[in-house]
Amino acid sequence: MTERTPEEISGKLKRILEERGNSKDIDAMLAQYPSIPKFVSPYLHAIYFKNLEPHRAAGFMDEAITELQSDPICRSSKDFVNKATYHIIYEPFVKQLWSQAGEIYANVDRFDDSVEVYKKHQLYHCRIKGDDVSRGLLSFRPISKYALVDLINNQLTVCSPRVMNDPFDTLLLSWGDYHLRKKQGRKYVEPYVQSMEYFRIRSFSRIPDDGDATKILSNVLMWSHYADNQYGMCIEYHFSDGFTKTDDKRVLRFRNVIYKANEEPVSLDKSAINTDLSLLTKMDAWKKEDEARLISYIPDVEGQFVPIKLDSESYIKSIYFGIRCSNGDMATVRNVLKGQKVNFYQMKPNPTDIFNPIIDSVDKD
Repeated sequence: MTERTPEEISGKLKRILEERGNSKDIDAMLAQYPSIPKFVSPYLHAIYFKNLEPHRAAGFMDEAITELQSDPICRSSKDFVNKATYHIIYEPFVKQLWSQAGEIYANVDRFDDSVEVYKKHQLYHCRIKGDDVSRGLLSFRPISKYALVDLINNQLTVCSPRVMNDPFDTLLLSWGDYHLRKKQGRKYVEPYVQSMEYFRIRSFSRIPDDGDATKILSNVLMWSHYADNQYGMCIEYHFSDGFTKTDDKRVLRFRNVIYKANEEPVSLDKSAINTDLSLLTKMDAWKKEDEARLISYIPDVEGQFVPIKLDSESYIKSIYFGIRCSNGDMATVRNVLKGQKVNFYQMKPNPTDIFNPIIDSVDKD
């Protein structure tokens, strides 16, 4: 087998379907590939019967998933020896298998099974390359019990887009709600949209390439919108490369937001939606936030808010307190972070340039 084998097999299956061949043609075609993984045959039969005999298709898909999950190469695909084989032969089929399974199970009213395999589809397809955040990220927050719990537990809390302040953010949910309203007999739409509810986000502002955070820290709208009208704080984080490592149960990625001008129409009337559009696209009006996002997909945890522990190489570098932040709140935050190598600053009015505040160091006790 070569790296072209999956493409050849998919092309031959397409011809069988177009020419209205029968399932025996699939067996004859696969006989040319004696080393093909066992899950491929029932998987192709499931696709063949998807619209002809839905229950039979579901039975073949059950068999395909069982074979896939018991395959020793699939289970050890991270090992160096098996990585190339998995990437070349297995991955092209696995990329499509979970979404096909979701549709097939939905067609026979196995809603819960459809949701579960769509979760696997989402896990697989959101393993995109992340953006560089090595310069650090800023998080504007009120000094609330929720912010303090994050500091105490050395964690970040990601949230569902449904509780974010922009009704068009994210377009993932807008797209899902639109297609639920017009699903027109497509049973797979509801479980697919349900699987999207496990995307959660944490928003940050990027530190510019030159490493100077002054421009963002001087942005009065950031303090007003997200840091309790200057009574709150801004946290500067450093994240290690290892923080966004992926495993079989979750995916974490940092990505930069994409801003679209209002005159560029964005349509939800699409049969599919990619990550850039669904999770990262916002109106140009938000551009001054210069936002980067931690995109998380954690399908085994319920709830709109989910805490994520920082790894041992990630840490808080600095805390910037707002102009109106009280001495008591500053003392509370400093006490929580006592013993850590955190720099503390406070924003203060600049009499000679009032719209550009001074970043003043707060003496450590």
